[in-house]
Amino acid sequence: MIHITRSIIFLITVAILQSCVNTSSLLNSYNGITGQYITQPLKDDSLKTATYAGATLSAGWANEMLSDGVVQMNLNLHQTFSFSKFTGYAGGNFMVGHRNVNRLWTFWNGTAQDELDFYNANAGSMGTMGYGFDAGVAFVQPLGLNGSEWRIFGIESSYRRDFGGYNRFRKQQVDANTILRYNDQSDYFSTFGFTTEIIVQSQHKNNRVGYKFALGRSFKDVYYSGLPPSNNNAFVRPIYISNTLHVGDKKFTFFMQNNIATYSFMFFAGLQYRLNGR
Repeated sequence: MIHITRSIIFLITVAILQSCVNTSSLLNSYNGITGQYITQPLKDDSLKTATYAGATLSAGWANEMLSDGVVQMNLNLHQTFSFSKFTGYAGGNFMVGHRNVNRLWTFWNGTAQDELDFYNANAGSMGTMGYGFDAGVAFVQPLGLNGSEWRIFGIESSYRRDFGGYNRFRKQQVDANTILRYNDQSDYFSTFGFTTEIIVQSQHKNNRVGYKFALGRSFKDVYYSGLPPSNNNAFVRPIYISNTLHVGDKKFTFFMQNNIATYSFMFFAGLQYRLNGR
């Protein structure tokens, strides 16, 4: 019994000490929120092109141990196109949001303590802003059920630029090589992903419901702080896994989405409206 008690005390002590020596990874504002759902008409709608506008609210957590709270609003405008057995889209977006970067509570000595003090002095509540472009295309197989379809295989891509307070905060930490595991100081964030989506239409073709799955990654690697790019084992390649449920009619689409990404876990709720189509 005494040995068990000592073991428990030892494990608790180790856990406390590990919690006192933590690090941070500062990735781009768009990490974890790319791949937001884009509405496209069904083949059964017989629209060669259509224009959509939408708004998406996202909320979740980022950084190591998901320590930072994130809330963002995204506005988008995109054009869809349909030809042969393919459907696709291209458009632009604007994002504004808020991020709460938590302070690090740890113990260091010397230069590392100076890094920590500087990090904590500038951490806290800060704004995020950005804009970018999205495009995608998918191969479509009609299901023969009231105009339902399976977008069997698709490709989606994005190119974004962020700015604002969180962008400046990342760049301020250029010399924090001890307390930061990864620090993406670039303004730009681009992704490439693969998708599959199934959409079922009601008998009277007034309503539809669908599910989309996506798996993607960033084009760019983020290297370990303080180590040169020549060290092939010292980088992270941001990835994302996305699950989306959507319902709507020929004009409106409401969707809920979850993105699990590198150092990020986000939820989305969005509404998109078809402005025109022909």
